[in-house]
Amino acid sequence: TFSPGPLAHGLALYAMTETLAAGGEFIAAPHFDAAAAAALVTAHEVRRLVLVPTMLRRICDSVSGTPLRSVTAATVAGAKLTVADRQAAARALPQAAIREYYGASELGFVSVTDPADPPSPTAVGRAFPGVGLSVRDEAGLVLPAGETGTIFVDSPLISDGYLAGGDGAGFRRLGVLATVGDLGFLDQDGMLHLIGRAGGMLVSGGNNIYPSEIEAVLVSMPGIRSAFACGLEHADLGTELVAVIEPDGVAPDADALALDLAARLPRYKHPRRMWLCRSMPMTGSGKVAAKTVRHWIAEESDDLERLF
Repeated sequence: TFSPGPLAHGLALYAMTETLAAGGEFIAAPHFDAAAAAALVTAHEVRRLVLVPTMLRRICDSVSGTPLRSVTAATVAGAKLTVADRQAAARALPQAAIREYYGASELGFVSVTDPADPPSPTAVGRAFPGVGLSVRDEAGLVLPAGETGTIFVDSPLISDGYLAGGDGAGFRRLGVLATVGDLGFLDQDGMLHLIGRAGGMLVSGGNNIYPSEIEAVLVSMPGIRSAFACGLEHADLGTELVAVIEPDGVAPDADALALDLAARLPRYKHPRRMWLCRSMPMTGSGKVAAKTVRHWIAEESDDLERLF
């Protein structure tokens, strides 16, 4: 198993612990470099990758004409895979069965997908073995299938709490159940759909908007590699929804982008302003560096090109 990110990241630490407990060989990397990671996979005939979508995406991009055929499995977490991600993985990792999982340090594993599950911008799989899932309203009552609420977990993997205490806004308990404040819904088939975190919600013109939902829709669109959405203060709306996208090759046309958004989201969820970033800044764990992008927006940095 190879996890191409630093062990300071929970995903890599999990991968190491699991692999060594199973008697396998674990390969780590002090920092992420796509070309170096692809070369290491070839040199060591790596069979399994554990990584976030950004890492998978960039490793696939770095493979030119020579697929990494030794890889038979890839475990992905931290964000959603897009249809384009899966298509790229099919070309670069043709033998790999891909599973996504959703979890949290406080809760352990929550849900996991099957390689045969159809791609979805929100689905994060069915309950992990031994885990119970429910979606509840603010009063703690179970909501019917399809209705969005707070995701609660019943699991032996739930942590006891924080050494330094907590503010109750994230990890909290409801009897034997626990949540980290993530919002979502269960469909009729028991598939969990993740919408966002309660603390991440913004209110624009009286409408509740979850930036993570907007990001998931944007990266599911053709020609978009990664996306970041956030709220900025606005005199009239209270908060203005804006977004930054990284193109996958040729930059998307602004008019075509607007039409695609109209087909996928109600008008109030459309970013009012959008910028293009040719190379999205990333953290060491492979996620968009939100603070940097926010700073670039505030400073009107040359790293961003205005789309509309």
